[in-house]
Amino acid sequence: MNDFIKQRRPHNGMIYEEFESYTISEAQKELDNLSALELRRVEFTKLNIARANRIIKTFKANQELEFTLNKIKGKQIWMVLTEPWCGDSAQILPYIHLYTKDRPNISLRILLRDQNLDIMNQYLINGSKSIPILVVFDEEGNEMLRWGPRPKNAQKLISKLKEDGLTKNEWTEKLHGYYAKNKGTDIVNEFIEILSVI
Repeated sequence: MNDFIKQRRPHNGMIYEEFESYTISEAQKELDNLSALELRRVEFTKLNIARANRIIKTFKANQELEFTLNKIKGKQIWMVLTEPWCGDSAQILPYIHLYTKDRPNISLRILLRDQNLDIMNQYLINGSKSIPILVVFDEEGNEMLRWGPRPKNAQKLISKLKEDGLTKNEWTEKLHGYYAKNKGTDIVNEFIEILSVI
């Protein structure tokens, strides 16, 4: 068992509403004395609040995923590593929250990547601290599955756009266009697939 599980760090992570409050506080930071990176992250965080709120307001449940989630018998902890400024997370985490909400067998807990780098380093993607990362544990702390940082179709889109020579700002804009048009369909389909085999 991982030390961080023994220490119950995922168990003591933020619930979604606490992460929402933290995100709002990050968006309202005093801008004086912030570095260029920190200023950009504040702007991203403001955008992400709007993105997440749009998903919460327009959400429609998927019956097949509901059925799959309802079949979960044992208790599970769903740990998400993320940060408020992460654009992918703003497009994904609200769906994870909505699908796990009011399910007594699933505890969604959110850990900040940069405050938990020792945990993040165990879930690197090609050596990168890519987020969001979802890791599901059973009651005993055994890892059942991991997913992230984005749906496969989103990853394919980014790879193609990079090959086409688009700048980060350009491909990021197209990525968020994909998320807006897809409305969580790819996330749902991938979750049905991964949850069906555990």
